[in-house]
Amino acid sequence: MSTKTYTAQTDETMEGFLDTLTGFDELAIAQHFDGFDPYAHAEQKPVMTMRVLIFVHQLRKDTAEGFVSPTQAKQVAMAMPLAEAFAYFVDDEGTDLNPETMETPAGEGPSAVE
Repeated sequence: MSTKTYTAQTDETMEGFLDTLTGFDELAIAQHFDGFDPYAHAEQKPVMTMRVLIFVHQLRKDTAEGFVSPTQAKQVAMAMPLAEAFAYFVDDEGTDLNPETMETPAGEGPSAVE
């Protein structure tokens, strides 16, 4: 069985992208993710924080068909395999995040499935 390799979809880090959130982004996150607050929950729920940031990144995409709807953006973020989600943003050195070495609290991320 081969392991699929994913590459970053943006050249920003999660932390850097979090700093770009606007009030409109925060409202969209709260509305579509049941009140989730990426600032308050980032340390306790890093995987969900990553998914809401992917949601916002998807919302900001301008495709040939126009902008992505919030429903479509959420579907992309939530349906994305964990390995692909971890690779979506780059780390502080500008390289893809590696789910094998990323530390997360017990019960979340790769360590939860080992």
